[in-house]
Amino acid sequence: MRRDGRFLRLPPFPPNTRRAVPGLREGRLSPLSHVGLLEGLLPPGPSPEGKGKPQAGPGSESSCRETEAASEPLLSSSGGRRVEALCGEGGEDGAELNWFQGLWRPSMSGMHLVKRGREQKKLDLHRDFTVASPAEFVTRFGGNRVIEKVLIANNGIAAVKCMRSIRRWAYEMFRNERAIRFVVMVTPEDLKANAEYIKMADQYVPVPGGPNNNNYANVELIVDISKRIPVQAVWAGWGHSSENPKLPELLHKHGVAFLGPPGEAMWALGDKVASTIVAQTVLIPTLPWSGSDLVAEWTEEENEQRRTITVPLETYRRGCVKDVDEGLEASERIGYPVMIKASEGGGGKGIRIADAAEEFPARFRQVNKTKPKKKTQ
Repeated sequence: MRRDGRFLRLPPFPPNTRRAVPGLREGRLSPLSHVGLLEGLLPPGPSPEGKGKPQAGPGSESSCRETEAASEPLLSSSGGRRVEALCGEGGEDGAELNWFQGLWRPSMSGMHLVKRGREQKKLDLHRDFTVASPAEFVTRFGGNRVIEKVLIANNGIAAVKCMRSIRRWAYEMFRNERAIRFVVMVTPEDLKANAEYIKMADQYVPVPGGPNNNNYANVELIVDISKRIPVQAVWAGWGHSSENPKLPELLHKHGVAFLGPPGEAMWALGDKVASTIVAQTVLIPTLPWSGSDLVAEWTEEENEQRRTITVPLETYRRGCVKDVDEGLEASERIGYPVMIKASEGGGGKGIRIADAAEEFPARFRQVNKTKPKKKTQ
């Protein structure tokens, strides 16, 4: 297509251009590449479809001198490679070849530029940010805590994804995927199943089996392991103890970093009952539940002042179901089937579904076992 938008038919590729254009002999160019190489470089004059000839004859010395004079500045400014033609040789082949005098310019297509930009960006990142160790990384970027060993307080796919992601980052940053080591908690059930995350870890610590209150949701156990190993950080993933605000608070007291949200955010949103009451207070639609009609006291003035919403203890208790009888009453009001979930702890494994009133008592007792144990003094 010409620069003015009109389509132009190019002549067939000249037969003797293979020996005239460097690169065709060696197989670096194909006969179809002349369209892209010489875009916009056609000499003035009628199109090939017209009856006239180009203004400069194919074998004229002026034609060759003008072409060479026009090409040399472009060669020095762009660094491109000139496509040579047979000048001074008359005949149709010479005329055809004169059409292809120009520069071998690099592709300026969008995809080529994007690819070249990505490659350059990778080089810049490696040149500017590649460091040898976590300690050097912390020093260079003004940090105050070096993390070289992490305790994963979770199991299964959560632990696998954590190790894969951090090791990929460690390889890109330190050129050593083992720059950060991982310690995992292992129950007898996980060990018997030969779980993948155990094989990926650098070290594992045996913990009691059974419900997650004995292992992955046991905050005191996690803190104790982090001190005994020791580790510089703990990652809880999702479920289990990841939403228990006591975990980051206790870890902070012992100088161990928690890779997750602060305890204040967990207190506000980690509890299912309190967070749902807050949502209803600001008119966010919620599913029917045992406390669908509950809202916290919050005035328009407090809204304008952006004050924190506080859920009174009495309001909170009204949203909880404390025994089977209260659960059956709430279920009749909501309608079956119903989902039973502990307000904290349990994770996805703590959810039970009751399709009828006859199933509710047994399901409720199962969920009640997933509640975090209260520590007795």
